[in-house]
Amino acid sequence: LREGRIAAAGIDVLCEEPPRHGSPLIGCPRCYVTPHIAWQSTQARKRLIDISIENLKSSIGNNPQNLV
Repeated sequence: LREGRIAAAGIDVLCEEPPRHGSPLIGCPRCYVTPHIAWQSTQARKRLIDISIENLKSSIGNNPQNLV
């Protein structure tokens, strides 16, 4: 990032949370670090629940989706 070989980075998880003082990622140009709980908005939780319900329905109906 500092050399410009990578355009930008979006990071959700750090090895240490909260990040330790002096972490090279904090304050790095074009590096965007979100809190690990960024997914916890009302909209995100509703979407997670809706997807989980659809996954359960499709599995019960013998047509599983979102398989990993």
